[in-house]
Amino acid sequence: MKLKNLLLPLFAVLTIFAMGSCKPKADNTPTVKTTIKLSQVSVELEEGKSIKLNATLTPSDAKEAITWETSNKEIATVKNDGTVTAVKAGEATITAKLANGNSATCKVNVKAPKKVEPTPAPNPDQGGDKKKPDEGGKPYTIKFEKDSYTVEKGKSIEVKVIVTANGDNEVPADIQSKIALETRIEKVNGKDVAIISKGRGFSITGENIGKTILKASLEGAESIECPVEVIEAKFDIPQGAKVAFQLEDEIITELTFGFYDSAKWVSIVFVNDKNEVLEIEGVSSDDFTVDIPKVKNADGNEQDLIKTSFNGWEPNGVKGSGTLKATFTKNPDYKGEIKVTVK
Repeated sequence: MKLKNLLLPLFAVLTIFAMGSCKPKADNTPTVKTTIKLSQVSVELEEGKSIKLNATLTPSDAKEAITWETSNKEIATVKNDGTVTAVKAGEATITAKLANGNSATCKVNVKAPKKVEPTPAPNPDQGGDKKKPDEGGKPYTIKFEKDSYTVEKGKSIEVKVIVTANGDNEVPADIQSKIALETRIEKVNGKDVAIISKGRGFSITGENIGKTILKASLEGAESIECPVEVIEAKFDIPQGAKVAFQLEDEIITELTFGFYDSAKWVSIVFVNDKNEVLEIEGVSSDDFTVDIPKVKNADGNEQDLIKTSFNGWEPNGVKGSGTLKATFTKNPDYKGEIKVTVK
């Protein structure tokens, strides 16, 4: 009985120790730092006109709030939804900020409105068609200012429709407000090629690479059409720039994972000869394709060493090492590579 009485307290102590050692480990999963990108990095607006800047967060499921600011309210203002309004001629910078310190900017160049020359009245001494509407003619003729339009993806251009009067008719002062402009229903990957917005005039924003047709109509005039093409945004890569890989704020040449590590957010960027990241208009990580090294798994079959997705880069359930290569899709002469190891 004495031995049993001594063993019971010892058993209780061991039980408490065992329970304490089974506490769950702290979650060491690294936090992905949300980044932000605007639909445009520069825009030109006439006084009084507006455009909405769209912000894209990475990862796509990020929920961080965005704070919008303008460098000069007298030149351009911005609302909480990213709508920028031109106030007067000059330059201002619109900034979209995240709480984690990341931000994106758009330079706004505000121009004074163009002067529209009045349409001269027909000279009765010069003859010509003087049919009135009740005589079977149309009171107005409309035409686009240009025979065709080209707009870069993610940018906007102004479109003008010119109205002239036929015969003895006159052009009302508010005629522009009565013009309707639309595009044919043409989509790329389920999305519109171009989007039209109207303020004092018409603005077309390139949404997807492709071609569409603009159609203008006005009561009392024959409808007209004009081709529009959305092209890739133009960009300039500085001489000597090269492709590199960035983890958080550091340029890396090697990347190592533990077998059970979580994803790491690696960006593919252009750098100069000092390994400083270059901000090139119209270029993002989405413009690079990656060639992932393959290794043999336990069954002797080839398998990708890592996985890459919108969540980042992460191990793919196999150990090994290899060289991952990245190619710039808009100019395959720009390539980069990095050694990747999974232990």
